[in-house]
Amino acid sequence: MAFPGASDQEIRAAAVEVLAREEYARFRFVEPDWVIAFQRWIEGVLQWLRDLGDASPVLLFLLLGGLLVVLVVMIAHIVWSLRVAMRGAPATPKLDSPRAPRDFTAEAERLASVGDTLGACRALQLACLDLLLRRGTLELARHHGNATLRARLRRSSLPPALRDELIAAIDALERGWFRDRETSADLYADWQRIHRGLSGAVS
Repeated sequence: MAFPGASDQEIRAAAVEVLAREEYARFRFVEPDWVIAFQRWIEGVLQWLRDLGDASPVLLFLLLGGLLVVLVVMIAHIVWSLRVAMRGAPATPKLDSPRAPRDFTAEAERLASVGDTLGACRALQLACLDLLLRRGTLELARHHGNATLRARLRRSSLPPALRDELIAAIDALERGWFRDRETSADLYADWQRIHRGLSGAVS
């Protein structure tokens, strides 16, 4: 729409004056102060770079090249850190490579050699139970206690004398492990004899 006798500049000035009125405030987009400040900072940096390029193109080239090198180094460091972190993460165990069975008898010998007969008896108890479980003489879950163990041993097919000796050794080890916190070389010898007996009796 044209206004006869008014120049473009006058029309723009009139439009600015109208929009500046309070009733038109809701139609004006006011940018936040931080946006305005950031825009001014960007404009200042660009102007400084233009001035630097006019005054010393070589210095501008060195500055931009240095910033590019820093950027490349930072990206390389991030990639290297991620690769190191991924290499250090525990690998998912393979289903086709089961772990070797635990050698409880070797543990018992090692513990006995350093004077820990209590730990050695405990390791031989685990060796006896592992033997019975692997050969199907005994069925037991991890959450079952010694009371369940004794009851199932009494119902097992073990020779009565060996079965009673095993239960008595479990009782003695239980007292030493949970109450007295000590054991003796004799009890360790008993567990060794029981383990040998089970190895021969369980087929």
